[in-house]
Amino acid sequence: MIDLDADKTTIESFRKASKSMDVPLKIIKDTFEGEREAYESRLILVRPDQYVAWAGNGQPDDMTALFRKVTGS
Repeated sequence: MIDLDADKTTIESFRKASKSMDVPLKIIKDTFEGEREAYESRLILVRPDQYVAWAGNGQPDDMTALFRKVTGS
C-alpha cells in the first residue's frame, strides 16, 4: 500500500484487517505534495503483481470485503 499522508487511523485499520486475514501488507509512506498529487488519492493498494487493486482517500466501507476481493478469497 502506498500512503500519501493518509489518516493514521485508516492506515491502522488496513494493518489490522490484513493481519486478521493473514494477508501480507507492506506500507510505503510518502507525502501528497508535488507530482504525487496527480494520483488524486492518498491511499493506493497495489497487489504484488503491480496491479492497482484499490485507491481512495479514506477507509473503504467494508475492509474485509476489499481484502477478500483483492486476494480472491
